[in-house]
Amino acid sequence: MAAKNFGPHLKMILKGKHIDAIYELWGVSYAVEIELPEDGETPDDVRPGYCGACASHFEAGSLSFPLPRFLLEVLAEIKTAFIQMAPNFFQYFLGCWVRAQEEGLEFGLRELKQLFAIKRNNGFPGTMILAPRGGRVIIEGIPNKDDRWREKFFVFKINPASVGDFDFERIPREWSDDIEPFGSAPMSLELRGLMETLRRGSTRWLSFTPDRIQAAYALPPGANHATPVALVAPVRPKRGRGTKRKKDEEVLLDRPDESSEAGSSERTRKVHRGQVLRPRSHAQFPGLPARPVSVAIPSGGARKAPDTSASSAGDRALNDEVDSLSRQS
Repeated sequence: MAAKNFGPHLKMILKGKHIDAIYELWGVSYAVEIELPEDGETPDDVRPGYCGACASHFEAGSLSFPLPRFLLEVLAEIKTAFIQMAPNFFQYFLGCWVRAQEEGLEFGLRELKQLFAIKRNNGFPGTMILAPRGGRVIIEGIPNKDDRWREKFFVFKINPASVGDFDFERIPREWSDDIEPFGSAPMSLELRGLMETLRRGSTRWLSFTPDRIQAAYALPPGANHATPVALVAPVRPKRGRGTKRKKDEEVLLDRPDESSEAGSSERTRKVHRGQVLRPRSHAQFPGLPARPVSVAIPSGGARKAPDTSASSAGDRALNDEVDSLSRQS
């Protein structure tokens, strides 16, 4: 019997007809000896040779007998009694395990610790739940609460029909509230590959039908590991890159082509000797100023006064020449 009582426990609601339904509706072999709890028997205090369980673990074909070895191995390693496992614990574990089986991947305690944290269930003292780590959700749609699951308590006899060849003595009979936390699990390339692989299939909890679960049970144990996936970080320009790029573009625009490099050098030498140089287009028409000027001549003959506030001497000379041509015409 348990040294510590985790009560008070709720009154059990299962009847004989519910036990019959376990055999008839859930396809459990009659070789598995399932019974209602005796008077005074509670989930944390079960008769020798038996194990407590909740009907919610088995409903909808989620769990069946003999109990799957992958689950029993993890419970033995984390030193947790079978019925200390809240429904959410098994649903998250089962969903990830099924997806791993479908991909031929190994999924045990190591992978479970990378994706989840184990926590105490405040709604039912003594029981444990799984909580997905931030950004590592795989199975979606797991119910937050299972209505009255604590009251659907029964016991089964420990024998090969119920647990196979697993040594059930490895799993604690007494409940413990000193279950060790999973600890930190830094992101790695291997973990990222595992997450991406598991997510590419159907991951809604409602998609895990009895047929799908049984098909996963029938597959050989997954032994492979997911391909590591590197994180591709977005490329951000460094501070000042935009200004530098703009300056480079300006240099390219001002840079002459190869055919004019010689002329450019010559013009540079002449500028140093004091000569004023003009582009080739201006050299063909020496009367034109170095800067284009727009002059508007109205049809009535009167010309608008040019804006001389910023005009050069060359601009004024051109304006005088235009006036002279206008008078001659």
